[in-house]
Amino acid sequence: MHESYRRFLAAIASAALAAVLTGCAVGGQPTMPAAENGRPPFLALSITHQPAADFSDSPSPATIRTKENQVYAGFGRFTVADGTLDLGLDYQYTRYVYDGIDGRNRDLHRFQFPLRYQGIADGWSIDASIAPGISTSSNVLKEFFDQVSGDDLFATARLEGRRDWRSRNWIVGLAYDRTFGRPLVYPIAGVELSPSDALDLRLAFPDPGFRYRWSDRQTLSGRLFPAGHQWHVMTDDFSAEFDYRVEGLRAQLGWSMRLWKQVTLDISGGYEFARKHYLTDDLGVRIESDVDDQWLFLVGLRAGPAPLPYAHGSQL
Repeated sequence: MHESYRRFLAAIASAALAAVLTGCAVGGQPTMPAAENGRPPFLALSITHQPAADFSDSPSPATIRTKENQVYAGFGRFTVADGTLDLGLDYQYTRYVYDGIDGRNRDLHRFQFPLRYQGIADGWSIDASIAPGISTSSNVLKEFFDQVSGDDLFATARLEGRRDWRSRNWIVGLAYDRTFGRPLVYPIAGVELSPSDALDLRLAFPDPGFRYRWSDRQTLSGRLFPAGHQWHVMTDDFSAEFDYRVEGLRAQLGWSMRLWKQVTLDISGGYEFARKHYLTDDLGVRIESDVDDQWLFLVGLRAGPAPLPYAHGSQL
């Protein structure tokens, strides 16, 4: 396991322990806001900014800045068999701005249409999702019917089973997505517990986190998660193509405030590390470079019971 990942796992555990102690010290039992239950319909909007960071292995000194805009919508819930099926849309626009790279700035898009099933089977709580979609560059979208190909299409899937034992939810599962920078199948394992009515902990690979309900209107949350992706990119004249791959891990800490009924403001800061970019410049030179660690800032709004916004990958 990457040394930085181990350090941040320890940081998340320390933050969670601090939240436990805080939860024991604060009087009262805050209730979970309705906005946390994830039942459609809902809408979540967020913008993430990341300052310039240096490429360490580019042909010449170069930097990259990142901007991400995300829209996540839940359209409806339907009863199927012994559970429910949710339908939604997950869209993210990513813009990479370069200085020192022989090539244009990159405008990349990810559209997914997640289907999420939740139900009970043999004493297990099942949470399963599949999200087909498109991951490509802006010029392909502008000439969609002429230029889109099978290389632009992709899908992600996730299956988690939870079982209560000794007041803890034990989690086992499997996921297939691009959050580690390429299509990959990986296991999910861990435990979810609630040391107090105000605090929920998820101690699970690969995305541990916590949520502390400070009051019926305010929530603190933290999460460590892989934040990579892979896009299929065409050059401006459509004469060449390549896969733009990004690897990274994000530690993110956020504050949420319910402004009015089911309208919630989200503000969070984070740190991305273990970063690497794989791209091809306009001269046809393949760049596979580490990128310096960098801070990030997110602001978002949620209407209805939308889940918390986390960039990269399906929200389900």
